Amino acid sequence: MKIRIKIILTMYIISTIISSCATFQGSKPEKDIREGIVLYDRGDYKNAIIYFKECIADDKNNSTCHLWLGRALLEQGKEGDLKAVLTEFKKAIDTSKEREKALSQIRVFFIERADKYSQKGESYMESRCYLAYAENFNKNDADVYVKLGSVMLGMGNPVAALYYAKKAYALEPKNESLRELLNTLNSPP
Repeated sequence: MKIRIKIILTMYIISTIISSCATFQGSKPEKDIREGIVLYDRGDYKNAIIYFKECIADDKNNSTCHLWLGRALLEQGKEGDLKAVLTEFKKAIDTSKEREKALSQIRVFFIERADKYSQKGESYMESRCYLAYAENFNKNDADVYVKLGSVMLGMGNPVAALYYAKKAYALEPKNESLRELLNTLNSPP
């Protein structure tokens, strides 16, 4: 009887060890997203994109990886990447447990990109496009409408600037940036 118990106990321990080893060997270690962010911060968008794609291959529902992949694609700025950017941002929102936080981050990415173009002076159209993407992700963002109004004014289109100012006013009448835009629109040329 004692030998039988020892054999059963030994078999149980061996099977537990084997199954633990199989589980350890079979599972992929999750990539550390910080490595991809370091690549991004260095401006190495090509390798950051590869890294984030590998992270997503390990975990398709990792909202943070989708968000950073979209951001890296946006900064890389290659022809045809914008569709992939939008796809990744939508996946980030869909897989996020904090939808509003993801929307806010996406808004910031598009506004930063728009600001880069509007600072160039001659690239108002590109700036307007990125702000339109920010608008599409959140229709209740008064700041985006104010920025769109400012861009339209810079493009010499005061009617469109007023249109966006009215949209911003409907959402947030006490917005300080909106007041500045309205003052500019009301001042004589």
